[in-house]
Order: sequence, then structure tokens, then C-alpha cells
Amino acid sequence: MTEKNICNVGGQAVIEGVMMKSPNYVSVAVRKSDKKIIVKAVPYSSASKKYKILSWPFVRGIVTLFEMLILGITSLTISANEVLDDIDDTKDENEEDKKVKQNEKVEKSVNEKIKPNKKVKANKPSKLKEELSVLSITFMIIFSLVFGIGLFVVAPYAITVLLGFHEEKNSLMFNFIDGIIKLFIFFAYLLAMSLMKDVRTVFQYHGAEHKAVNCYEAGLKLNVENCQKFSTKNPRCGTSFLLFVILLGVLVFSFVPLIVTTIWPNIINLELIWRKLILISARLLFLFPLAAISYEFLKMTSKFSNYKIMKMLMLPGMLVQKITTKEPTNEMVEVAIKAIEDVLKKEKKWVKEEVALT
Repeated sequence: MTEKNICNVGGQAVIEGVMMKSPNYVSVAVRKSDKKIIVKAVPYSSASKKYKILSWPFVRGIVTLFEMLILGITSLTISANEVLDDIDDTKDENEEDKKVKQNEKVEKSVNEKIKPNKKVKANKPSKLKEELSVLSITFMIIFSLVFGIGLFVVAPYAITVLLGFHEEKNSLMFNFIDGIIKLFIFFAYLLAMSLMKDVRTVFQYHGAEHKAVNCYEAGLKLNVENCQKFSTKNPRCGTSFLLFVILLGVLVFSFVPLIVTTIWPNIINLELIWRKLILISARLLFLFPLAAISYEFLKMTSKFSNYKIMKMLMLPGMLVQKITTKEPTNEMVEVAIKAIEDVLKKEKKWVKEEVALT
């Protein structure tokens, strides 16, 4: 399989499954409790296809980030609904079994020889399953953004201030300490999550997703045996993206006070609380160029991954993936294969168009 006829794919792990994205299609594969794999399509149309300006370098990264956030939450919703379906089915079956056993006891007590007729389960609406509306998904996106900003932007900044460092006096030192605190929170968060059984399962599916993508990009046939030969790590992983944003932020955020005071010299006369709020707000605005630069970095390292210098630059992100990816079972790899095969079958143009985060 040559570079020209390889379709660029990426994705993410979901609950008991994998989401895969190609340039034009998105599919979610989920393993049900009866061991069957269901595959569902996710509506997708990139804004960059409609507005060419959004596909320009340093613009496309921001667009891709938001689109992957929306697709990720939508895919998680689909997988969650499938899991809730299984829970409802199990609950209904247990209730039926109880009723049958009660009938058997009654019949036995009156010495009836007629066997109880097991009721056929009616196709009633799921009790736990609730299809999430656009409003609900929007709320989850907003919550995810607020949580992420609070944990990785506001909290490190506030801790650095409380430690006695002043951004206005020594911006480089302030942001160096801020960056160290960010990294500590980042790793502590990932390690804490990895201790949870359900999250470890998701991390295994994350590994399965990477194995399937790596196998496909190597030009091998997509089967469990071939996929299991590959690493659970991928240079385009979103984990690497986040780590690079944090590291690059140490340098970029160091210029924030200078830029703000140049635009608004009187900011130094404001009260401390207002001055800090303005500086934090400026940091939030700088997250957009940070995301854009990080995306281009990811694109570059992916394209020239065989060069030693690129391997060195990719190393930190690949090491972090030791936390966020785990070795999957064969059954998990089967799910990842179903997801990637579905988008590949739907693709009619086999060219790389955009870098997909995996």
C-alpha cells in the first residue's frame, strides 16, 4: 500500500468501543454484552470543506480541535447509550426470571402440572437510555471546556500566585513554575484516572485504536494477528498534542504580560484581582494560537517521523502514552478493526487530506 492510496484516519476510545474518523466519515464500533459488535455512523461534515480559509495552516488546527471535541462527546454518547441498553435488557431479563420462578412456586404448591409460559419481552422503551439532545451535548462540551480550563489554566496560575511569584515582575520564572505545576496536575490526573477499572478498559481500547491505525498505515491486512504486532503508541495521539500545548505554553505565556501592558499601559494601576483576571483572560485567548502551533507540530512530526530529530521531539508524548494506552485484548482489537473498516469502505478518495488526532 503506497502513501498515495492511504486514507488518513484517526480516532479515540469510547465506552466499550472505538471511534474512527476518516476525511469524510466517522464510525463508532461498540462491543455489546452479548459479544456482538455494532457499528454506527456519526454525522460529520468538516467546516474546512465548506470554507477554504478554515483549512489554511495555523487555522485548521483550531478547527480540528473543536471538531474532534464535538465528535468525541457525540461518540461517547452513542457508546454510553449502547451500554445503557445492555443494562436495561439485563434488568428486564432478571425481572422476567423472578416472575417465572414465582409462578413455578405457586404451581408447585397446588400440584399443577402445567408449565408456566414465559412471557415474551415486549419492545418497550429503555428506562435508563435517554438519547441526548443537541442541547445536552452542547452542555457537555461547555462543561468539558470549563473543567479543562479550570484544571489546567486557572488552577496552576492561582497556585503560582499563592506561592509568591509575580507574573509582572518576572514573567519567565512565573511561567516556568506555572508550567511545572501544570505538568504535575496533568500527570497526577492521568495516573489517578488509570487506577480506575473502567478507565483502564478505555485505555485498552485506546491502545486497540492505535494498533489498528498503525497496522493500516503500515499497509498490512487488517486482522487481529497483524494489529497485535504493532505498538499501542501513535505520534499523532491527542495526549502528545496536550503535552506539547503545556510545554509550548511556558514560552508563549511568558510574553503575555508584555503584550498586555503594551496594549493597555494603565493595567498596572488596576487592583490586583482585576489585573489577574485580565491576564488569565489573555492566556485563554492565547490558547488558540497555541493549539494551532501544536497541531502543525503534530502534522510535521507525523510527516517526517523517520528523522532522528523528529523522533526526539516525539519522545515525551510517546512516553506519556504509556499511561493513556494499555495492551488490548484480541476482542478489543476486533472492535477497532470494525470501526476503521467501516470508514475505509465508505471513503472513495484514498488521499491524505488532514492530520487526524488518534
